[in-house]
Amino acid sequence: MTSSAEFYGHEPARDVRYLLEQARRVVVRQAPSEATPVLELLDEVERAAAALPESPSVTEVEEDVVDVVAQLPLEINSAITWYMKEHGVSRSDLAKRLGVTPGRVSQVLSGDENLTLRTIGTVAQALHAYVNVTLVPQDEVRQTH
Repeated sequence: MTSSAEFYGHEPARDVRYLLEQARRVVVRQAPSEATPVLELLDEVERAAAALPESPSVTEVEEDVVDVVAQLPLEINSAITWYMKEHGVSRSDLAKRLGVTPGRVSQVLSGDENLTLRTIGTVAQALHAYVNVTLVPQDEVRQTH
């Protein structure tokens, strides 16, 4: 029997039908004389599952996650750049505070690099700033963009 982990989340309706069919086969093989009530129960489960609303596919959810993840470095870069401008800190100043080259600061602020929390914290510390993370509902963000 195939593991449910191989199916979970890809096509939920297909996954349920497959697992119910596997359960029916096991019941008929293991306890043929007691199979009828169990098979009837499995039929009820299948009908109930068919009546459930469709959930978003894994692909749709993954695309939303990719969009959010792609946006984070840009938002962080924008916040750091804004803070530096507001407080009169040049890239060269930041490089000196961090003990790195100005080229490294440019890499960090390019938005292309996957910044770790440690890097973000180190930059904030060098700017004498505090990182404040705020979660807001996505629909509120979409309304402002």
